[in-house]
Amino acid sequence: MQKLSHGIVKYYKVFLIVFTILCVLACVAIPFVVKRLNSEVMSYLPENTATAEGLKFLSENFGIAADAMVGVNGLTKGEADTVANELDRIFYDDSGKKGEFYFSRVRNSDGVYQPLKEGDKRVVSKCIWLGSPIIRTYGLLFSESEAYGEVRDLLYSDGGTADDESDDTYVFLLMIDFSSSSDQAFEALDIIEHDVVPGVAGDHEYTYYSFGTTKMAKDIFENTIGEVLPYTAAGLAVIIIVLLLFTKSWIDPVIILLTLGVSILLNLGSNIIFPSNSIITFACSSLLQVALSVDYAVFLLHAYRDERKTTDDHNQALERALPRSFRAIFASAMTTLGGFIALFFMRFGIGADMGAVLAKGIFMSFISVLLLQPAFMTLFKKQMDGWQHKAVQWKFRRPVKTVIKYRSFVVALLLIAIFPVVLYQSDLALNYFGFVEYEEKEGEVYDMVDRASQQLIIAVPFDVGSEDSVTAQYEYVEKLRAMHEVDGTPSVSFILGLNAMIPADSFDTFKAYMFDENGDPLPEVAQFIGNGYTMYTVGLTTTEYESEEAFDTVRRIQDITTAQFEGRKVYVTGLTQAGRDFAAITPNDFQRVTVASVLIIIFVLLLTFRSPKHSIILIVLIEFGIWVNMGIQHLSGESINFMSYIVISSVQLGATVDYAILITSKYREFRKRMLPAHAAYQATTSSVMSVLTSATILAGACFCVRLISSVLIVSELTDLIARGAIISALLTLFILPAVLAFFDRPMKGKTMEVPPQDKLSRRKYFTKKPAADGATTSEDVPEGGDDSPSDAPVYIPSE
Repeated sequence: MQKLSHGIVKYYKVFLIVFTILCVLACVAIPFVVKRLNSEVMSYLPENTATAEGLKFLSENFGIAADAMVGVNGLTKGEADTVANELDRIFYDDSGKKGEFYFSRVRNSDGVYQPLKEGDKRVVSKCIWLGSPIIRTYGLLFSESEAYGEVRDLLYSDGGTADDESDDTYVFLLMIDFSSSSDQAFEALDIIEHDVVPGVAGDHEYTYYSFGTTKMAKDIFENTIGEVLPYTAAGLAVIIIVLLLFTKSWIDPVIILLTLGVSILLNLGSNIIFPSNSIITFACSSLLQVALSVDYAVFLLHAYRDERKTTDDHNQALERALPRSFRAIFASAMTTLGGFIALFFMRFGIGADMGAVLAKGIFMSFISVLLLQPAFMTLFKKQMDGWQHKAVQWKFRRPVKTVIKYRSFVVALLLIAIFPVVLYQSDLALNYFGFVEYEEKEGEVYDMVDRASQQLIIAVPFDVGSEDSVTAQYEYVEKLRAMHEVDGTPSVSFILGLNAMIPADSFDTFKAYMFDENGDPLPEVAQFIGNGYTMYTVGLTTTEYESEEAFDTVRRIQDITTAQFEGRKVYVTGLTQAGRDFAAITPNDFQRVTVASVLIIIFVLLLTFRSPKHSIILIVLIEFGIWVNMGIQHLSGESINFMSYIVISSVQLGATVDYAILITSKYREFRKRMLPAHAAYQATTSSVMSVLTSATILAGACFCVRLISSVLIVSELTDLIARGAIISALLTLFILPAVLAFFDRPMKGKTMEVPPQDKLSRRKYFTKKPAADGATTSEDVPEGGDDSPSDAPVYIPSE
């Protein structure tokens, strides 16, 4: 390591040049990384879940990759018809290097669709509204039926004034043939909102509102991208303030932020190796990377300043500081990496996405601190010597002394508290769609769009030429209609589907009008039939996607569907079905991540300390901090997003176990020449500023995100991490020393022999007794604390 340190210091200009080139390459790559960000949360569900299977099937067989529910209030019937025609004309041409949208008439003089050019794609693959051909025919023939009334109320409202079209509201159910988080899907929504509807409405007033998976993904993306810069700037401001207070030179924060800023840039640019990244990972990764790895840079600076006390030669001090700080930096990086690697054990794909990016980020920080920071320190060596200032220095001597004094009570309290805290936090309520906070809006158009969004899309086998298959469809529709009232509670609000709209006794008559001369379904019918399946859209009466009532309704529908088409594959998708899938995998994922992170970090701790006792103590203490964090969330009465619930266990463990490692490492060193209480006191008071620096930076940076971000999952996760950092720091400073001293017993071969001394009463921890040579001896910590001379292993002078 000494030779490597010499090379790092000697060739610092080479490292500056290499990292500069890498930064340029990263800047080139970052726009492509941003372009491929994925804001569709459901796409990360495991492939064998009902939602993932259904989305894949609908995309391949019906050209449905995303949905959008669009409502417009203030249009006349003619204007609504024009909007529908304009939606039918939106095409996307991807034959060039850069795809583009365009409008085109696609029917010839006979009203037949012209074949598309190669590379052209119809953007809106399905549009259902009151005036669409199949709904219009449905109304003409069966206008008095209750089923048609439900569909009509779903898609249209006259506002209570039948003669005034300015109050009319129309809802368009759109299926889009692009992934809901794609640029094309986002642009399609923009075209509809800013070009199609305004172009038709002209100058008169109207109200536009949309929702659905595409709108949700678009809002998450735009809110996150728009807020990354403000909360990153705020977080960096907090970090600068903390570093200025806790370091001894005005240039130190500049060196640290330059080093970590380069590592962030390299991490973001290197994300180009992934096909895509979650927008949530993108939003959290940079600040978390700085907050979690700032310790590495601080360790190196502290080691360097310690070496400067013995030499005036900058290069010599830096060459000594690198190997001296390497072990601490490496151990810290490995525990943090262990927490992120545990995220790969999640079935939910965002775990692996976040784990890969953050683990890579920690590695980038590790490399940057070891190779680039020495170059910056050499570049600014004059400023490091000249721009000195007094740093904040706290020891917390009295509270640390108190907890060690009453360590039996502290340990007993900890052991008693573990079980109720674990039980209390285990009852935490989870939510699955708390991603973006929407402003409450009142009005007919908002209510209708929200009601239309509460739906399932179901695809079931159908052979239109088989009488038995046709009969099975009508039996199935009747079973769904029976769910209008379940135990006196409305469960299903509407059913859209070919067999739901055409009565059984009229199906054979209409069948002749469903297909062209080649036997292919006409465009209006193809919206419902394709590749041996027929599709139903089933509305749910509940207003909450993830309520127990909604979950129970979907379970009943799925049971009915599976039983009706027993032995055949059926597909059920929708936001509520996705919520059920999230709820099903969350407990297992939480257990997987928790167990994996604990095992990985215990392994790292065993390699570091070679002591099962200390490894277990540290893990239990930090896990207790996680349970307390969850308990506070429960006490607040607020639910927690399932992703935050899963991720926080590994992130908080990996991020804050470093505090405990630092104190325990020092404790073991002091323990070689001191009794347990002395060693615990010395180790803790000498580590206070290191722990506070790290915890304050992590908490402050995350709280900035919490205050600024409107993306609820990002805001919530950073809030939990910030609170977890504070809790872990408090436990480490005021509980860990008591636990270390309590569970320690001198072991031959592991602890140095100490001179004989009087056995003190366990009830009088700080009682001083005269020694033979006039000094005082105590089994525990004297008032002199960390001012004790290192050459006095047991007998420490009193103040």
